[in-house]
Amino acid sequence: MNICIFNGDMSRGGGTERMAQILAEVLSKQNRGKIFLLSLNYFSGKTFFPIPDEVIHEHLPGKSYREKVCGLTRFLRREKIEILIDVDISLAIFSLPAILFMPQIKLISWEMFHLNHNIGSRLTGLLRVLSLFRSSAYICLTRQDLRNFRTKMPYRSPLVLIRNPAPEPLPEHCYDPDSGIIMTAGNFFPSKGWDLAMETAQIVLAKHPDWKWHFYGDGPLLEECKQKIKTLRLEKQIIFCGRVPDFPEQLQSAALYVMTSRSEGFGLVLTEAKSRRIPVIAFDVETGPGEIIEHGISGFLVPPFQVPIMAERICELIQNREKRLDFSIHSCDNLPSFSLKRFSTRWEILLNRITKGKK
Repeated sequence: MNICIFNGDMSRGGGTERMAQILAEVLSKQNRGKIFLLSLNYFSGKTFFPIPDEVIHEHLPGKSYREKVCGLTRFLRREKIEILIDVDISLAIFSLPAILFMPQIKLISWEMFHLNHNIGSRLTGLLRVLSLFRSSAYICLTRQDLRNFRTKMPYRSPLVLIRNPAPEPLPEHCYDPDSGIIMTAGNFFPSKGWDLAMETAQIVLAKHPDWKWHFYGDGPLLEECKQKIKTLRLEKQIIFCGRVPDFPEQLQSAALYVMTSRSEGFGLVLTEAKSRRIPVIAFDVETGPGEIIEHGISGFLVPPFQVPIMAERICELIQNREKRLDFSIHSCDNLPSFSLKRFSTRWEILLNRITKGKK
């Protein structure tokens, strides 16, 4: 069996690329045949996450839409791909026309965002509708999104819930409650709420000038955010750390992890932080944080976009060392639901069902 994991660009270090890499590792260990990681683009020419030797990584040639679709069609035929996995529904704009005359190819659509997020394109809704009829399976990341698809969308494809996996939890003693570091990470896009993070930081750091807030990531809003921090004269307290390959290790230095996103498909970094025993605080947006954070047990869920309440919750934890420690102790209570073993098993069951011709 030849399987192609189709992704945007493995030279980027985002969550979708991380999940593509994890899936490639999982499938390579299941001895299913040839596993390909195929990137739509490959701008830097170097993979951000390590790819197993058993996995073949390629990228599509050309720059135009037509060149990409034709390149994907030739690749699928040349490599005799039997299962094509779209990592991110926006890739359907290339995959659906490429497999139009190849009904033997089983398509799996992996929803990396959620139904009410258009990923910045007016075509996203149409791509979802078409994928829900052509796919052999359509994967959702959260129970809420699964319910939304079932109640709000016409579909013929089976809807499947497969949560993103969390790393193995570290021992309790690995957490440093006194590091004095708050951490936030993600692409510098509007959906990640960096403006809300800066508004919150302005309140929190004025009350606790001995604490620092580390921002990790890059993207189109990065320079604008840096200028805003200069205007606020917070350069010594807010540190821009860029995008780093050892981010899980960097997480270990945090006393708190804060997510100010306006929208999340899942919130992978929340499970990463919890696996490192770090208390987490996030806006309770429609999908993601509410299924990861146990409010008042491992962290706090804050009403969406309520910056004063977010700042109040952060200050509460800064001022209460015992509560930080208690949240840390319970941070991994629900992580078995997000285990790599469960992720691997769910994919194994799905692929076995598809290859047996059962929808």
